[in-house]
Amino acid sequence: MLNFVICDDNLNILDKFSKILDNIFIKYGYDAKIGLKTDNVDELLEYIDENKTDVLILDINLKSNKSGLEIASIVREKNKDTYFIFTTAHLEYDEQAARRRQLRQGVLGRGLQPRPQLAAV
Repeated sequence: MLNFVICDDNLNILDKFSKILDNIFIKYGYDAKIGLKTDNVDELLEYIDENKTDVLILDINLKSNKSGLEIASIVREKNKDTYFIFTTAHLEYDEQAARRRQLRQGVLGRGLQPRPQLAAV
């Protein structure tokens, strides 16, 4: 079973992503679950330390002492197999993510419109 984790400081977006994923899992019969959805970075890092995480959907611009890109670097050190999907309402952060290509596997604007690089996701 694939384990998805979502971290966003906007609770409305967190809920929206969760519902979208749940609907996709059911509609297409994916063997997947949302193991954690949180707006708390400490809770996220603790969960990832204790649980295999296949896909991490992460806001780039969290209201936290760490950005989503910094969190991704921490996670990448511990788990080379985690797939990252970054979200942002600030598309200027897409360039920042592009500079860290080793972490970037997709950026999704908050309007939930896939960017071209997400075609394979």
